[in-house]
Amino acid sequence: MAAPRKLDYEEIFALRKSGMTYREISRKCGSYTTFIGKICRENGIKPYGGYGRAQRKKDQIDIVLDYIVKNGGVLGRTLKKLDIDLCPETVRTAATRRGINLRDYYHFGKENKNWRVAQPGHTRHETGYVQVVGTCKHCGHKQEMRVTSIDISKTAPVCHRCGGLGHGKL
Repeated sequence: MAAPRKLDYEEIFALRKSGMTYREISRKCGSYTTFIGKICRENGIKPYGGYGRAQRKKDQIDIVLDYIVKNGGVLGRTLKKLDIDLCPETVRTAATRRGINLRDYYHFGKENKNWRVAQPGHTRHETGYVQVVGTCKHCGHKQEMRVTSIDISKTAPVCHRCGGLGHGKL
């Protein structure tokens, strides 16, 4: 019978503190996951920066919500763009707890050659279409317009101040 393998506990503790999971460490060291977990717990070794998966999830939620608040957009596309594997419902719940309404940021950041949606939020006109406050890129004037005006440049309204030519600069 072969002698049991000697494990370098200091290396295991260093790997755990660097943020590796028990499974990743066990594969690297050639030991059982339960044993790696046991020796780390007995020695009070926790991953760097938090408590493992739960802390990583919170960090990822923070990244996603910060991105949406700064750049606007849709949750599903943002998760794909940032390559973060989280359930969208988890992020929505966290946003609600923080007082963030993700629907307000759906159109935020959209732009065309004359207009940019520079503030979150939208309203519904009595006839049903969605309105946002657009900011003229030429003069900075803000006016309400349909979202389709931002999406389709041909139907974009002309700025009341500069006529879309940049003449009413502040």
